[in-house]
Amino acid sequence: MSLKPRSVTSSLDVFVPLRPKKMLNYFQEIYRRVADYLVTQGEHDTGIIQVNPKGDQTKAFDYNTEEMILNYFEKQLPFPVQVLTEERGEISLGSGSPHYTIIIDPVDGSNNFMRGLGMTGFSVAAIPAGEPLSIYHVQYGFVGHIYLDKVFTCEKGKGAFCNGEALYTSQQRELHRSCLSIYAVGPNAEDLACNVPLLKAVTDIRNFGTAAYEICQVAAGGLDGFIDIRGPLTPENFMAAAPMVLEAGGVITDERGEALAPVEKLENGCKFIASGNRTLHDAILKTLS
Repeated sequence: MSLKPRSVTSSLDVFVPLRPKKMLNYFQEIYRRVADYLVTQGEHDTGIIQVNPKGDQTKAFDYNTEEMILNYFEKQLPFPVQVLTEERGEISLGSGSPHYTIIIDPVDGSNNFMRGLGMTGFSVAAIPAGEPLSIYHVQYGFVGHIYLDKVFTCEKGKGAFCNGEALYTSQQRELHRSCLSIYAVGPNAEDLACNVPLLKAVTDIRNFGTAAYEICQVAAGGLDGFIDIRGPLTPENFMAAAPMVLEAGGVITDERGEALAPVEKLENGCKFIASGNRTLHDAILKTLS
């Protein structure tokens, strides 16, 4: 059934001009507004309203949260920006040349949200205009948990933080003792087959269904690694979280051990491995090869 997206209105949508502030402060404010909408109203806005550029069905809560962010940026940011969205594609806000390219994923873990599993994230990354769309060029990263009071932030070259406390990755170097998030099931039989050696090598596996939050847990040391080499992991899922792993001392590569290439559009999938340290990372790569 196709439904028209519900108009999103609440006291939080009364926009008041703000004094200039840091980009992360803007992200923090709109995150709070999106979280408030999702926990109070979003569970009722589950109708399918369109098919997005990736070919996935857009739920009303996906569409509405993107609309909230775009409206907020247009009214509050003191400079023009280009926004890359999962449901609408590329949007230009403000007049003049953009200062940043902003990649948003307001509901990371949509299926979790639909099922009431309580594991859903909010993710925003800002890259200076003209720079490649790459995890190595993210100036600001922000990931917030919708249900838990946890906010992960980073600014390029200044470290990564959770609720203001500095993050450091795990120093677990032994693969058989590590706790990993491994996404092994995909559309092709080879997806599972190529992960079997790694699945056999570890004893502790976690899957939360929200990639951004899981990658942040690698930055925080809660997970020793995150592996998704199926190919469908798209940039909005990791662009804000991946720099936090790097800032916290971790390692990120593709399945060949090479740096992640810049992306051209959100529809492009990526094979992704994040680890707390180089020794463990090399052990993961060796096991997968």
